[in-house]
Amino acid sequence: MGQLLTTPAWPPPDVATKAFYQTLKRDASVKVKRGTDCAGLVSEARLEGVRREHGMYWEGVGRGSLLERCVLEVVSTLLMGEGEQRDTITSSGRQLPPELVQLVVDVLRAAVGGPVCSRALEWLAGSSFYALVLGDDVSAGSLDVLFPKGTLERLVVASRQVSFCARCAYDDAFLIKYALGCRRLRVVHLLHCTDVTEVGVCRLLEGLPGLQEVRVVGCRRVREVREVRGEVGGTSWNGHVSSSTNRRIASSSLACLDFHGCLGLRRVGVLLGGGVDGTLRSLSLASCRSVKNVDAIAIAGLLGLEYLDVSYTGISDSGIAQLAALENLVEFKAAGVRAVDWSVAHAVRGMPRLRALDVSRTALVGNATLVALVSPARSSVLEVLEASFTSITDSGLARCLPYLKNLRRVDLESCNVETALVELRVCLRLEDVCIADTAAGNDVAEALSDLDGLRRLDVSFTPMVNDIGMRYLSKIGGLRELSMSTTDTVSSEAVRLLVKLPRLRRLDMSGCRISDTHCTFLGKMGSLRHLDLGGGEMTARGVERLSTLKRLSMLSLAHGRRIADDACPSLMRMSGLRLLNVSGCALSDRSIRLLAGSVKTLAVADRPLRCELVQEIVRINSDLELKGLKNS
Repeated sequence: MGQLLTTPAWPPPDVATKAFYQTLKRDASVKVKRGTDCAGLVSEARLEGVRREHGMYWEGVGRGSLLERCVLEVVSTLLMGEGEQRDTITSSGRQLPPELVQLVVDVLRAAVGGPVCSRALEWLAGSSFYALVLGDDVSAGSLDVLFPKGTLERLVVASRQVSFCARCAYDDAFLIKYALGCRRLRVVHLLHCTDVTEVGVCRLLEGLPGLQEVRVVGCRRVREVREVRGEVGGTSWNGHVSSSTNRRIASSSLACLDFHGCLGLRRVGVLLGGGVDGTLRSLSLASCRSVKNVDAIAIAGLLGLEYLDVSYTGISDSGIAQLAALENLVEFKAAGVRAVDWSVAHAVRGMPRLRALDVSRTALVGNATLVALVSPARSSVLEVLEASFTSITDSGLARCLPYLKNLRRVDLESCNVETALVELRVCLRLEDVCIADTAAGNDVAEALSDLDGLRRLDVSFTPMVNDIGMRYLSKIGGLRELSMSTTDTVSSEAVRLLVKLPRLRRLDMSGCRISDTHCTFLGKMGSLRHLDLGGGEMTARGVERLSTLKRLSMLSLAHGRRIADDACPSLMRMSGLRLLNVSGCALSDRSIRLLAGSVKTLAVADRPLRCELVQEIVRINSDLELKGLKNS
C-alpha cells in the first residue's frame, strides 16, 4: 500500500527561508554557495536517496534551490564548523519552523550514515520536527532530547536482532514513556525490536488516537494477545488487552497494521475486534505461523480491507475460504499456505476488485484458481499474478490468459507449462515476466518479442537460452533486466545479440560459463549497472575487457576459479563499482586488501580471513561491508 502519512504544507514560507539564509550569512558567517556538497560529506547520490526516503518532506524543495543550499551548509557547519559557528547554528535552529528542521535532520542522517548520532543531539535539543529514525547507536540518556512531543508524526525504530548490541533498550517501557507522549504520532514502525511485546503494542494502539499506520516487523516477543497487569519501567499501569468488549483501539483512522515476521503472534482476532473493522485498509500477517483459521474468521469481518497478506501463516482450507467475504480486496497474498485448489478458488471468486494475487509456493493450487479469476466482471482487472511452484498446467493457463489482457506482472517459475505460454502475446501491458525453470522454447521467445512494454524478463533454465531464442529476445528494445542463468554453455553469438539491447541495466548470466570471448561483447554494453557472471571461466583478460563498463555498480565473479591476482588492476579501474563479489576466486590476501579500498561492499564468502587482515582492511576503509566473512 502507498504512504499513508499526509504531506505537510510545502514549500515552507519564503519569510522563514529568507530568515534562515540571513542567519547563516550574518550571524554564523557561513557562505552559502551554489552547487555545494557539504565538503564531500553528502554526495548527490545520498541526497537523492534522502529525497526518495523522505519525499513527503522534500516535495517542493527544488534541486539547487536556496533552501537546499542552506540546509547543506547547516549540516556542513554542524559537522565541521568552529565552536562559535556551531553555537549560532544551534540557537537559530530552535527558532525555525519544523519543516526546515526536518530537512536538516534528514541530510544530517545521510551525512553521518546512521539513524541519529551524538553530533545531532545538540541541533535537535529544543527543536521541533516531524520524523525521527532511531537505531542502536542512541543512548538511553539521549531520548529525552530526541522526542519533540509537540510535533512528532512519524517514528521509526530500527534495532539489531541481538538486543545486547543496543545502547538503548527499545522495549514496552520505551513505548509507554516516549511514544505515548507524542500525541500527534500517525506512523510508527518497530523493526526487529526484540524486547517489545504484545503489551507495549496494544498500549500504543489504545493510547494514540491519531495513529494511521503501525508496522511491527520481526518483533519475536510479540505473541499471544491476552490480559497482562503489572509494572513497566517503574510505572504502574493496566495492560489489559483481552477480548472484553469495552477494550477498543483509540485511533478511529487506523488504516494499516503490519505484523510481518512476528512468529509467535496468535489470537490476533482479539486485537482486530477492537474498533478497526470500519477503517483498516491494509493488514499483513506474513510469516506469523501461529495465526490459525479462528483468526481468519475475524479477518473476514474487516470488510473495508484492500490489502491482505497471510503468506506462510497457519491458515488452511476453511480459513482461506472464509476470506471470500472480503469483496473490496485489491491485493491478496497467500503464498505458502496449506490450502487446496478449491478453497483458494472460492476465496478469489468473492473478490471482484482483485488486482494482484500471490499464491506462489502453494503446491496444491492449480487450474481451478485460474478459472475462478476469469469472470466477466473481473477479466480486465487483474494486473499481477504470482503463481510460482504451483500445480498450474497448460490447460488452465490457455483458458485464462486470453481474458487477462491487463496483466503487468506474471510469475510462473517451476510450473508445468509450455505451449500455453505463447498466449502471453495477448497481454500487451506486460512489464515483468518470470518463466524460469519451465519448458518454454523458441516459440515462446518469439511471442515475447511482440511485447514492446516488457522491462524485466527471467528465462533462466529454459530451452530458449540459445542462439535462436536470443535473436527473438534481442528485439525487445525496452528490456532493462534479463536473467538467463543456466548450467549449459552459452554461445558467443547469443551474447553478441545482447548488445542490441540499449537499455539493459541488469544482466544475470550466472552458471553460463562465460569466457574471455564472451567478455568482449559484454564490455560493449555500456548501459549495464548490475552484472552477474558467477561460475564463469574468464581470466584477467576478460576482466580487463569488462573494465570499460563505467556505469557498472555491481559485479559478481563468484566461483570464478580462474580469477587470480592479475585481475586486480582491472577491477580497481572500475571507479563506479560499489559491490564486488569475489567469493571462491583465487585471490591472495594482498589483492583482497587492495580491493577493499575501492569498493563499498566486498563479498568474500567461503574464504577464511586472518583477524589481522580484517583489522587492516577496516583501517583502510572503515565504511567497507564484508559479506560472508569467515575468521581464521
